[in-house]
Amino acid sequence: SLLCGKALEDINLHYMDELLSLGSVSERLHVSPNYLSANMKKYAGDTFINLLIKKRMEVAGDLLKTTNLKIHEVAKRCGYSDQHYFSYCFKKYYGVSPMALRRSGGNG
Repeated sequence: SLLCGKALEDINLHYMDELLSLGSVSERLHVSPNYLSANMKKYAGDTFINLLIKKRMEVAGDLLKTTNLKIHEVAKRCGYSDQHYFSYCFKKYYGVSPMALRRSGGNG
């Protein structure tokens, strides 16, 4: 679906914005949040929030593996203002802490 594609493009362009939400994207695309949510589930196979988290975590993992940015800087670049919440989400996603992933060279 064209709508789903535009929403995914929005996630890719704005994932670092901590205020990015289903509501803000649906508003930009002039559709209801419920309609956008159902559309994304149907065509992308997952919920808006899961797709956003996936994007943020992939970027965070890459930054941790390829830069010397501090954890709080990585968190900020990925849309998290709270480093502790970022670390919690990161560990839930990867099964290891941001520091552990960095130490392992990204093989965690």
